[in-house]
Amino acid sequence: MRSHVALAALLVAIGFVASPAYSRPKVSKASTQPVLGEPFAADMAKLTAVVELTEAQQKQIEQRKVERDESVAKWDAANQKKMTAIREKMAKLSSKSRSRAALDRQLKLLEGGRSRLLALHARNIFGVLNRQQRGKWNGPLLAEAVLKEFRAQKLQPDQVKKVHEICQKRGEGVIAPVDAKRHEVTFKGVKQQAYATVLTPTQRREYTAAKKPTPRTSRQRTKTSSKRKR
Repeated sequence: MRSHVALAALLVAIGFVASPAYSRPKVSKASTQPVLGEPFAADMAKLTAVVELTEAQQKQIEQRKVERDESVAKWDAANQKKMTAIREKMAKLSSKSRSRAALDRQLKLLEGGRSRLLALHARNIFGVLNRQQRGKWNGPLLAEAVLKEFRAQKLQPDQVKKVHEICQKRGEGVIAPVDAKRHEVTFKGVKQQAYATVLTPTQRREYTAAKKPTPRTSRQRTKTSSKRKR
């Protein structure tokens, strides 16, 4: 028995047995669900658990994360001082100043450029995943939004399951980690599909009724009219 243990240790040491460096990271069950808004691949343990990354994929992703960090660091070195100077100028101006508004537009352009750079790298990192893995990551994020949208309709377990199936399939076709802002059409599409194919006629009527604007009272209309006259 001791000889077997010694042999195993020797094989690991000389490289005949895979090194644990890229073995599947340990992750608690409570953290194995993607969450909307969290940066993609920030938590490698979670990502590995959710989509079942291979060791080769883990290495690829880590390398692409290094490339992303280097690229963002270069962008920051070229632009952060400029952004800080704009913020300092804005702080000295009135909120209604035209000059402040112009500076705000400049700042938003710069911030948008950084966001687009991060999104580009997120898509590049996400490109390591295969179609099925894309669905495993994007599906729960889409389902989270759909289930939240129809929370008041109290979906049954079989309906929840169908929502996840719809979102899994739709998520497979998105070649980037889904984001509520950048993939607004995708989120809207799965909600519409769930409304049409998952909700019962009664649930659809309840949902539609809840979405209708509340009619204004005569007192509210009078207040609005008096404000316009002023």
